Amino acid sequence: MKNKKVLFQIVIIMVCMAIMIPFMVMAMYSRPCADDLNYSAMVYQTIKSGNHNILHILKTAYDVDIMYYNTWQGLYTSAFFLALQPGVISEKLYGIGAILLIIFMLFCTYFAISILNKYVWSKRFDRLSVAMFSFVTTAIILIGLPSTTEGLYWFNGAWNYVPFFFLSVLNISLLLVWNTIDSDRKKWIYIILSSVLSFIISGGNHVTAFLNIMMLTFVLVISVYKQKIEALQIAISWAVALLGFYIMYKAPGTAARQSCFEKQGVGVTMVNSFKEFVNLIENYTNVTWIMLMMVALLFAMELENVGDVVTPINPLSYIVCSCVIMCGILCVPFYPMGNFGAPRVYNIFWLTFMALSFANMVYVVCWIKNRDLIDIKDFTGLDRGITGSILVALIITMLLPSSNFISVQKELVDGTAKSYAEACDARYELMESSTDEILYVKALPLSSNIYFSDLSWDMQDYRNVGWHDYYGRWLVLTE
Repeated sequence: MKNKKVLFQIVIIMVCMAIMIPFMVMAMYSRPCADDLNYSAMVYQTIKSGNHNILHILKTAYDVDIMYYNTWQGLYTSAFFLALQPGVISEKLYGIGAILLIIFMLFCTYFAISILNKYVWSKRFDRLSVAMFSFVTTAIILIGLPSTTEGLYWFNGAWNYVPFFFLSVLNISLLLVWNTIDSDRKKWIYIILSSVLSFIISGGNHVTAFLNIMMLTFVLVISVYKQKIEALQIAISWAVALLGFYIMYKAPGTAARQSCFEKQGVGVTMVNSFKEFVNLIENYTNVTWIMLMMVALLFAMELENVGDVVTPINPLSYIVCSCVIMCGILCVPFYPMGNFGAPRVYNIFWLTFMALSFANMVYVVCWIKNRDLIDIKDFTGLDRGITGSILVALIITMLLPSSNFISVQKELVDGTAKSYAEACDARYELMESSTDEILYVKALPLSSNIYFSDLSWDMQDYRNVGWHDYYGRWLVLTE
């Protein structure tokens, strides 16, 4: 029986790898565009000048970060990374950003599950099981992510949001581990690590910064409820997150961006956020969500011992808190702008919804088991059945017409991705072969995955200005 389970797990990991490969291949057809050029122009010019000193390049990225903190958005972490998009070395290496992001998702998921398994769940899972859950989670994200363009392939949009969500997941995992260890030294190590992560997250973007604060508040309240005064150590990370959020909120760049929008009232924001949350529930509870719940069910059934997951609180309380968190992050973009943001923001809404759904499913099952409402012996072999079901569901979900996997595969096979990359490369070659001050080019072919934006016929458009600042040449679209 054990050998069959191991075989199933290996097959599932291999299927997940097969799902990831086309996404990575697609990445190599993507090219820098729009804000990529605005944020990384200074770094690109530094490298082009022949200065390859890594410290000087990092200093230039830091200068970019300070500039945008004072002039636009006020984010003190993300602009540093956006200035270092891989296209500054070569446009054909730009897609490395998406590949690294996929690896980052997998690593963060694996690390979070590993430390929870080691300290919270008494090593209930072996390494292969941890790897399987990590690969399945990453595959589900790739299959169901609302916008692959702004969540994977457009560096500026993807790296401005997605990494900070996964850092938030890591942060909460560290604090959950903190609740279970006895060593004061280790406790302080985890608090310091969490505080560093909190400060980094708060400077990434407004939505994940507020998400991190809300989850820290939730963990802090629960920890104080369980351990009283000692748990106030967690307040250090919470306070650092608030400090970072304040630094970002009060930045000159934040005020500059806010001046482009009209603030909404608190009541209007709360009502509209709740309505949007109801809409998201309807949109997000689909086949991909059902599959994730199956993974959560298997995960919970593997925690066979009573006490593997402590369940002192009625799961309805956690579900209500999850709804509050979802409505809270929806308020973040609506309050200053009057809308819920671009697709890259909806990626965070979706990731949060899926993560909270997973956590609630696991907690509900463990809560039922801990109260002997279900005899686990009656479900002997169910875990293997669910493992097989996950494999089948993974393949079915992957092959759904609406899945990102099908979309990526289609564009790789029919040449859409290749045509897009060739059109971009033709522009670079045109600049090399022509000495004209202004060059006129045709619009890029569309792609539902790697096309985000193109130049304009208007030379004063920020995209055209960004191209000029980056390459020192003017490119204009023909009407």
